[in-house]
Amino acid sequence: MAKISKRVLDRMIGFGSEVTDKVPSQSGCFQSIAHERTFQDKKWGRQDHPDQYWLAILMEEVGELAKCILDRSDKGHPDFLRNKELIQVAAVCVAWMECLARNGDGAKVWEQPDAAPIRGEENRK
Repeated sequence: MAKISKRVLDRMIGFGSEVTDKVPSQSGCFQSIAHERTFQDKKWGRQDHPDQYWLAILMEEVGELAKCILDRSDKGHPDFLRNKELIQVAAVCVAWMECLARNGDGAKVWEQPDAAPIRGEENRK
């Protein structure tokens, strides 16, 4: 397996300078997702797709995560590869939400700081 620098590893898993067995804080997780979103925007530019296309992108990323998890158990892949894929899955979800917000579809749900958490049927209209 290729050697990965500590700087790249830090960026991928969001632990900052504390690459240890510690669980990252929620803010560390969000920071990692934000870094990945910045990377995606630089690589792909603004993405405005219909839901079906976003779903295909997301499922491709979920498939990579699943493959990583299965390979990890079979081949001893390190956890940071799983974490990298988890970050990419979350970042695609955020990109999809950003697209919806830009296009006026769904922005009212996640841009209201006082809104109740979305749970189940009680929030559907």
